[in-house]
Amino acid sequence: MSVAILIKKASFSLRGHVVLLQIFCGVPLAVLMIWLNYNEHTLTFLWALWCALVASLSAVVCAVGFWFTFSRRLIRKRKLRQDI
Repeated sequence: MSVAILIKKASFSLRGHVVLLQIFCGVPLAVLMIWLNYNEHTLTFLWALWCALVASLSAVVCAVGFWFTFSRRLIRKRKLRQDI
């Protein structure tokens, strides 16, 4: 499955937005946070869980915000153009 098809399918639902942002934002952010703490020698198991939780929740908040501010309006406009 190509990335373009994945983005097209994910752009029509809130669940798709959450999954897409988890893949492209949440996971890399968690990996970066854990790697930076590992390099500083401050990484513990609980801190790694905390970093993963913060990255995951921030991706969900961004996805929900993006869905309600931009995507729903664009989908409505797209449907209106198709109905004409």
